[in-house]
Amino acid sequence: MHAGTLDSLITARGETTAPLPSRAIFLRCTPSDIRDSSHFNSYYMHAAFPSISLETSANWDDRVFMTRRGDKVFKFSYALLGDRSASFRGRICGSQNQRIAAEARRVVEDRTTRWWWEPIRRAVLRYANVPEDIVDMPVTSVASFDTGIELSEPKKAFPIVITYINRQGGRRCLRGEDHEVLVRELSQLAQRRGWEFHDVKAQRLTQEEQLTMAARTTVLVGVHGNGLSHLLSMAPTQLSTVIEIFGLGGFMHDYEWTARELGHKYYGIHNDTTFEHPNLPEVAVPESFQSSSIPVQGSLVARLIEKRLDEFMSLLG
Repeated sequence: MHAGTLDSLITARGETTAPLPSRAIFLRCTPSDIRDSSHFNSYYMHAAFPSISLETSANWDDRVFMTRRGDKVFKFSYALLGDRSASFRGRICGSQNQRIAAEARRVVEDRTTRWWWEPIRRAVLRYANVPEDIVDMPVTSVASFDTGIELSEPKKAFPIVITYINRQGGRRCLRGEDHEVLVRELSQLAQRRGWEFHDVKAQRLTQEEQLTMAARTTVLVGVHGNGLSHLLSMAPTQLSTVIEIFGLGGFMHDYEWTARELGHKYYGIHNDTTFEHPNLPEVAVPESFQSSSIPVQGSLVARLIEKRLDEFMSLLG
């Protein structure tokens, strides 16, 4: 909404005239409410918006107190209001995808370019010291979309990187033997094709290491969970892909909607069955959703990845 209202011409390199937010007020939250255990909430916020001030309920109470007589106001140049409960009363969020941002996105989608997320993605990756050639992959890759940017050098073929977010040992993870088969299948696929494969326990990496990993990733694979949030940092190209594994009968739009809106191809998997937009299951959270023994056919995932990437690369000759 911010970008669509203030700049309709954001470029593939994240160039924008939209001013950065200088203040975020969480008027119903305490400081601990807006922080997560991985520290990525605050990391992303401050890396993307270095000058931002964060206020919570106590600060809002102070503002209410200071204006209690009605003869003073706080004036902001721009104000963007976000209301979770109001979003869920909307047609798109409430009945279709349960994504709060979807309501605002629909309002401005005709006033933005496909690159609306690039200013934030690039700012965060640069703060994490990700190499600039990796940051600029959406423009310089042979798999880039039409960016409208003239390059002085030929586009490059970046390494194909398959990243598996490993949730084993915690809640909502694969059946042990299926995990082992999946890792073996993906490792063998990568070795056979000259690609890279990484079996990643994200919590063992620093934030900077995780962001570098995500920025280099071509295909992100994992069971439904926070680790798939790394799709936010992936380079959107004609090869970028997110594969989400669900417990049988379960489905949520969290990463499906986000992946598509950011320019990544999305596939969901129920054991031996794949699905994609627009033919998606109904939203459901059965008991199996949180299972620590989710089944998946590793060979199916490997074939899906190879087919997806080969379809595009065959066009390159």
